Amino acid sequence: MLPATLMISESWLVKLAKKMRASLEVFEESSQHTAFTANGTAVENREHVRSRGYGVRVLKGRRMGFAAFERESDVEDAVRMASRLAEKQEPADYYFAGKARARSQAFFDARVNQLSEADYMQRVESMRDRVIAMHATPIQTAFGTRVIQQSLWNTDGLSIQQKFSRFYAFSHCSQAGSEADDSFSSSRLSFSTDRVAANAASHAERMSGAKKMRGGTLPFVFDVRALESLFSLFLPFHFSGESFRKGLSHWKKGDGAFSESISLVDDPRLKEGENACVYDDEGVMAKRKTLVRKGRVQSFLFDGATAAKIGETAGNGYRSSFEAAPKPSWTHMTVEGGHLSNALDDVRDGVYVNSFLTSGANTVTGDFAFPLLVAFRIRNGEPTEGIKGAMFQGNVFEWLKQAAFEKKREYAHGVLSGKMRVIARIVA
Repeated sequence: MLPATLMISESWLVKLAKKMRASLEVFEESSQHTAFTANGTAVENREHVRSRGYGVRVLKGRRMGFAAFERESDVEDAVRMASRLAEKQEPADYYFAGKARARSQAFFDARVNQLSEADYMQRVESMRDRVIAMHATPIQTAFGTRVIQQSLWNTDGLSIQQKFSRFYAFSHCSQAGSEADDSFSSSRLSFSTDRVAANAASHAERMSGAKKMRGGTLPFVFDVRALESLFSLFLPFHFSGESFRKGLSHWKKGDGAFSESISLVDDPRLKEGENACVYDDEGVMAKRKTLVRKGRVQSFLFDGATAAKIGETAGNGYRSSFEAAPKPSWTHMTVEGGHLSNALDDVRDGVYVNSFLTSGANTVTGDFAFPLLVAFRIRNGEPTEGIKGAMFQGNVFEWLKQAAFEKKREYAHGVLSGKMRVIARIVA
C-alpha cells in the first residue's frame, strides 16, 4: 500500500502505469521549518513555514523521465509529462528499487516537537548575550529547526517512509570594525548553541587586531569548518559517478588522491550528521562507502540511473528537494587515518584558516585563489593575531596528496575530520 502521508490513490496510480506500459515512482516530501532570528539585539523575525510537494519518475522502454508538482490534482499531468520526457532520454538498464517496505525515525530527535516559542527565544537571547559578554556586537543570531517527512512508493513493490529532524544555530558579530561568524547544524539537539556564539565572538576579537603579512610559502592549518568549504567545492564533482562515467573526474580507480595513510568514507549513518538517513532517496539502503582507501581511489558515488549505465552499485542517489530528480551525492565525508596529535605543533610561522571566500575556483582543474576571511597568524604553535588583505592559492589535487590530518576529529556541516595541515602559498 502507499505510505500513509500520500493522499493519491494507489490503485489509480497502478492502473495509470499499466495503461502507459511503464513503471511509476512517487516521491513526497513535506517539511516544517521554524526559526527565530535576532538582528542586532532584538528578535525581529519569527518564521514558521510549511511546504509539501511531489516528484514522479516514469520508467518507460528503458528510458527515464521526471516531473514535479505541488497539488495532488496535478499528478496525472505530471505523470504524462514525465512519460513524454522519458521518450527523449537515452536508454539504460535501470530498474526502480522494489520489494521493500519500511518506516524509519532513526534520525528523528523528538525534542524538536517539545520546543516552545519561548525555548526558541531563550536560545537566541542566550547566544546574543554570550556575544555581548565577550565584548562583541551581535549582528545576527538565529536558531532554527526542520521536521522533514519523506515517502517513496513505486509500482515495483517499494514503500519507504522516513522522518528526520534538523537543528541549526548561527551567530554573526563584530568587534572594532572586524566581523566573524560561526554556525552548526545536526540531526540531533546535542550541541551547544552558546558555543556557536562564543566561537564567533572569539574570532571577531582576534580579527579586530588583524595585520597584513608578507607573501610566501608556509604551513597552513585548516579547521574543519574551512575544510568543509574546500571539500564541498571540489569533491562532489570529482567523486560523482556521473563525472566518472563521462571521464570528467580528475581520478580513476586506483589513482593516488590523498597521502597514503588517509581514507575517505561517505557515512550516511553518522549519528550527529545533518544528512543522516537509513535509505537514500531512491529507496536503496544507505551504507558506508569507502571512496579512498589508504590514499588510493576505490570508488565513486552512484545513483541508480548512473550506476546502471556502467554496471556499478547504487545507493547514493539523493534529491536536493522534491522538485529535483536523484543525483549522485554525498552525505557526510569522513576522513580516517590522521596521525597528527596537534596540527599546530612545530609550526613556528604559519596560517590558521577558519573561513574564506569561495570564489576563484576552477572545479575541473582544481586550481584556486581564495581571499581569506577569518584567519590567524600561527606563531610557535599558537594562533595569534588575525590576518587581513591576503589570499591563498594552489591546486586542491596537489594539496590532498601531501596533506596531513589530526587524529582527533570534529564535525561541521557534513564533514567529520581532524584539522588539515598543508604547505601553501599566501599572496599579500
